[in-house]
Amino acid sequence: MIKAIRALSQEEWKNLWDIILEKNISNYFPYIDSTGYYTEIINKWNRVTVISCRKFYENIYSGLLFNEVAVTLESQLNNGSEILILNKDQFSEYSYIISFVNRTNNTRSFDSIQDLTKYLENKEVHEISSTILASYEGIKTLDFFDNYNLLLGNCGVITANSVEELSWVILKGIFSSLVVCDRELTNNENHIVLPYSKKQFNNPVKDTVIYNNESTLLESFERLVNKKRINSFYISTHGSEDCILLSDSIVCGQSKRFRGNGMDCKINEKCPIHKKGILAADIPADFVVNSTCFGYRPFNTILPSSVSLSNAFLENHASIYISSIGIKHGPDAEICLLHNLLLEGYTAGESVQILNNWLYQSNVDFPCYLVIGNPNQKYRVSNQKNLEETLELTKENDIYRMTIKQLKDKSFLKIKLDSCIEKFSYIENTSRINYYYSIVEEKGERYLYLYSWQNFNRERIEIIFHSTIPKLSFNNFQLSELEKKIVGNKYENETTELTNLISESASTIKEMKFDPNAFNKIRNLYKNINEKHQKLQEIIIEKLMKKSSSAYSIFLPELYIQQVQMLNHTVTEGVCFICDNKAKEYTFKNEATSEKRFLTYCPKCGCISDYSSMKKVKLEIIGRSDIPNLGIFKQTLVIKNISSENVKGLAFLTHLGLDEWSSVNKNIIEFELEPGKTEEHVFEFEIMKEIQPSIYYFKSMAITNSELYYANKPIFFYKEAFL
Repeated sequence: MIKAIRALSQEEWKNLWDIILEKNISNYFPYIDSTGYYTEIINKWNRVTVISCRKFYENIYSGLLFNEVAVTLESQLNNGSEILILNKDQFSEYSYIISFVNRTNNTRSFDSIQDLTKYLENKEVHEISSTILASYEGIKTLDFFDNYNLLLGNCGVITANSVEELSWVILKGIFSSLVVCDRELTNNENHIVLPYSKKQFNNPVKDTVIYNNESTLLESFERLVNKKRINSFYISTHGSEDCILLSDSIVCGQSKRFRGNGMDCKINEKCPIHKKGILAADIPADFVVNSTCFGYRPFNTILPSSVSLSNAFLENHASIYISSIGIKHGPDAEICLLHNLLLEGYTAGESVQILNNWLYQSNVDFPCYLVIGNPNQKYRVSNQKNLEETLELTKENDIYRMTIKQLKDKSFLKIKLDSCIEKFSYIENTSRINYYYSIVEEKGERYLYLYSWQNFNRERIEIIFHSTIPKLSFNNFQLSELEKKIVGNKYENETTELTNLISESASTIKEMKFDPNAFNKIRNLYKNINEKHQKLQEIIIEKLMKKSSSAYSIFLPELYIQQVQMLNHTVTEGVCFICDNKAKEYTFKNEATSEKRFLTYCPKCGCISDYSSMKKVKLEIIGRSDIPNLGIFKQTLVIKNISSENVKGLAFLTHLGLDEWSSVNKNIIEFELEPGKTEEHVFEFEIMKEIQPSIYYFKSMAITNSELYYANKPIFFYKEAFL
């Protein structure tokens, strides 16, 4: 049992090192406090005596002086944890200190990092928590990406550069675990930095401060670092192992004791921290959660530990550092879940285990969070009230509806899901409040977690369980390069808006795995996509109809053939079926659909015949090909689905000729056909007396799935009809 903890100067620390080497560490626990914060508290207390809970509460320990402050450690052994050490590592001989702090007698030793890794790989993920104790040098080859089990289990790493740094990490862990009669150690504030969050949490949970105004982050950080101590600090943004990037500043991992060169130092020569920035070491948080790329990178790093964020935080105030060991592009929901689990009383290791398993099972992002510190450590305080919520589950057609009551003053719920909704993995929010959800399988059972940065503040909420998400084939709404050319620059904004809507929809589909408000959002996006696409298709049809009435073109030769020639790799000679002139035959690939197509183009009469090797729609123009009389005559357009899937699109039938030649029927057909089905539409045309052509060209066009389909037909007139 540690009998006393007191502050030591560096000189005292050196003088007592011989005692340390003899493992007589129960009298003194040396450390270097670069913050000066804990030293001030310890010196104020004179001496801190650690006794068991039982003796403290039974008041049978009489060795305390009147002016001393007593603190307690749980005396009951923790059989659910283990210490893992490397035999040849310099920290291995101090494992008994970690064992004391963790209250466990279970220590496993390994001859190599490979043996330790193999043990973790074979361990069941829901078994006891594992604490790896090793120096930076000892674990620099420990690659957690080798096996998912290394990240899906309850695991943490206690590490440092030297024994004095290790002592400092352990001491902070002890202070965070003690029941202390000093308010300076029990500041409950939690500071959350979300520079790019689109959600607004106007009434956050008690003692929680949220920064999501991109333009004032530097000012917010300056206020933050002036605080003596806070409970936790969370940030979700861009960064690397040596810095966190803000919209108007940078959080630098530069050590206060050792100078090193980070990536920015090498690129810019001058450290940006001198201009405008914050040192990570100045953030006075006990728990630090950094959701950036490579927030912790013990292996394959090219940077010294003196500029690493993990070292900067742990060298100073933080006793727990949780971060990503890989690339991160996950949602804010990740750190929100972590915070609520810790508030609920889960340990750091348990919280990260639940988070990583959710990310892995739902495929939201790679499960790469790791605890640096004691994985058995908890928040000092909890803001949650232990009120039992009530649930009502009902089925309506293909959905389940759940009503949850007794939610006031809660920001977190864990609900065990019935087997009847085993295949229902998406939920929809029916109330106007912002929160997140996760569905996680644990030990064969499925659990629903609801959580937020703010209390629900409702007597009840209602959620809907879905087994699938609304689907929309985005390929049907992507404009091909040809269609973009037809629309032209005049409608570039509308085309860009459609592309952005499709892109936003794809992101929203991913959000549906954790954001219950995404269901309503995706419906609105789909509606806007349909409306925008319909408008553009109408523009395309209108332009095509105008183009088709030109006396110099039947099938857009100037426009369409340019596009084909750009895409073309094979050209052969053929014969035009209308004028018998030499025609060019192309084989090309439709870039919009990656489909092989065949095209014949006649440079004399302008006729284009375009068809697909996997053609979906067949167009036919039926009616008399010889017209003996003036006036009105009829032609029938037949549209047939010759594919194995449903097709829908727009079509029209018109004819070649200047506008004054005839009255043209410009009705547009909207069709939707099942496989093998056919539609017929009758069109009327009137030929004027003053026009005397001997041949008339009719064309039809259909647009579906960003593809153009054509049919054409010559119609002959008796010359005497125009006498």
